[in-house]
Amino acid sequence: MKLLSIICFLIFYSVGLAIEKAPESAVKSASSIGNRVIAIISSSEGFYPPNITVFSGEKITFAVTTITKESSCFMLPEKNIFLTSKPGKIATIDTTFDHTGEYKFYCPNGEIKGKLFVINRCRK
Repeated sequence: MKLLSIICFLIFYSVGLAIEKAPESAVKSASSIGNRVIAIISSSEGFYPPNITVFSGEKITFAVTTITKESSCFMLPEKNIFLTSKPGKIATIDTTFDHTGEYKFYCPNGEIKGKLFVINRCRK
């Protein structure tokens, strides 16, 4: 478990460095539209996090990377999403989920999978 924590720290640190190096215009445009960025790490053991929860109607940016030596992927067929993640690189895509439910994401290359839950936002 300690090793996994160290690996996750290094990955998120690397992702942070890559985002810091992004052009300022790209960072401003992403933050101005109110997307929630969900970082997903692909490894030989699976996706981290393996389960994700978002709100219906929420604008989402998936940022996917891998810690393996080989390329990996992130597929979400219900939204026609297919991303290839290469070591040391971050692949991104924007989407919105209009309907509540459970969606499965996976990568057939490494036979890894996860679930995304779309829920309604509580109203006051």
